[in-house]
Amino acid sequence: MPLKTSSFRSNTWLRLFAIMLFAVLALAACGGDDTESEVSGGDSEQSEDGGDSSGGLTLSAQDNSFDPSEISAPAGEEVTVTVTNDGDNPHTFSSEEAGFDSDTIEPGATAEVTFTMPDAETPFLCNIHGESMSGTLVPE
Repeated sequence: MPLKTSSFRSNTWLRLFAIMLFAVLALAACGGDDTESEVSGGDSEQSEDGGDSSGGLTLSAQDNSFDPSEISAPAGEEVTVTVTNDGDNPHTFSSEEAGFDSDTIEPGATAEVTFTMPDAETPFLCNIHGESMSGTLVPE
């Protein structure tokens, strides 16, 4: 019994359409959001030095970067930084030189770290990701 040509073509086109639809959806799911996330406390706005208009310091731990990468405050002042993990991996906020080390901050979690701002520029980093995820404390 010969196959009907129109039925064969319809099934072929349907399969081709399904495969292409799957490929497009898979590619769309792999795409990322190219916008930078901004984290701050409440309704306040974050400045470039990590501060917000309410006087607090905020930091976003993303996958392999801190935003902002520099935190400024007067030298010798006790500062509290609110760190939010906006990434998909656990992170820490640590500085051996400044004497602070947060516990592991899981994705979506927030931690507060209090320390005295050093007198000279001092590095901070994520102990999990090391030097590839670092920033600088900048005394004013």
